[in-house]
Amino acid sequence: MIQKLFSIIPKIIFILSPLVVIHTVANALSKSDEDSINNVIISYMKGWNENNADKFSESFSSDAEFVNIFGQRFIGKKAVRDRHEVVLNTFLKNTKLEATQIDLKEIKSSNVVIGHINWKIIEPKNKQDAEKVDSQIKYGIFTQIFVKENGKWLILASQNTLKKELKSN
Repeated sequence: MIQKLFSIIPKIIFILSPLVVIHTVANALSKSDEDSINNVIISYMKGWNENNADKFSESFSSDAEFVNIFGQRFIGKKAVRDRHEVVLNTFLKNTKLEATQIDLKEIKSSNVVIGHINWKIIEPKNKQDAEKVDSQIKYGIFTQIFVKENGKWLILASQNTLKKELKSN
């Protein structure tokens, strides 16, 4: 009974105070894993910037889920890829996605990491030149769950949120 109680206590503490638990293990992520996850982020942003849905979706696990800024949910890597094929070839074509801040927190050394990736998107007014001075800039944040599968970090879940007039946090 005592042994069972001690095995349940960490779960109870985690449920009751997730921010404290996550915060206390935030430094457990190795530099190598942090670099690998940063490379995942760089990879999907590069795919976005090249209007390449295949490259964008390479960073997602086969059973990934993605919720866009409109609250639409896409289940499975193929659905994530197909949705981004549409947006990257229509209303978000030639936009440039850039990370402005990345915060990663490992959950209890479990090969699961929560990431908050602040982003900005440069949206050219004429859609022909993403580098023009008269481009619009929008800001948002991804909340992502990264998992390590067969030694490789992938995105299991992603929630995208558009920020109103806020550039950070």
